Amino acid sequence: MSKDEINRVICRLLNKKLGVKIDNSLYNAHLFSSEISLQPRQLVYLYFLIEEEFSISINTKYIINNCFSSLNNIVEIIYCTLNNTAFSNV
Repeated sequence: MSKDEINRVICRLLNKKLGVKIDNSLYNAHLFSSEISLQPRQLVYLYFLIEEEFSISINTKYIINNCFSSLNNIVEIIYCTLNNTAFSNV
């Protein structure tokens, strides 16, 4: 699966399940920023939606190290997890 496909799935999940619309200008914005305003509980829900949608288990170190914080990082984490490669932002 390409990063563009992953991005589309994440945007769909955010829109359909959480009512949050993100365009490309917000790709690197922190999900808790005023531009996106995601609530912590929504991020937890998104985490579980992603694991279910992609049939993956996201390493908790990405949460602990604040990497699961932008659409760009989440796409990279999923891409690396699906391809068994290391995520470089940790």
